[in-house]
Amino acid sequence: MAADDLPERDDSLGYGMYPEAYASIKLLPKTNESHVAQTEVSTPSLNPIWNATITFQDVFSDNLLDRKIEIVLYDLLPHSEPIFLGECSVKLQKACLDDVAVWYRLEDPNRLRGSGTPTVGRT
Repeated sequence: MAADDLPERDDSLGYGMYPEAYASIKLLPKTNESHVAQTEVSTPSLNPIWNATITFQDVFSDNLLDRKIEIVLYDLLPHSEPIFLGECSVKLQKACLDDVAVWYRLEDPNRLRGSGTPTVGRT
């Protein structure tokens, strides 16, 4: 999984301009708390890549393609609450049709993020 064109941090905060992003990933419909996972925090970058395998407990392949994942990106700011960067939903049936990278635009329905429209996809 990767993100592209994330917004820069406010440099006046003193932590550099590049976000240290991570993704919270939920398998929907959610049937228990084990259907939530999180990536590692990336090195500071506007285009982070997470080379990770995400595993959800008690999920069987026979109904996996009928589900979707919700991806929410945050910037981990030291000594502060994480900063919301955007979110998207991915229908697994559509995402698994071909073995090629698929990019999804991160949405900001509550306008929690500043300017810019980053994207997230698989690598």
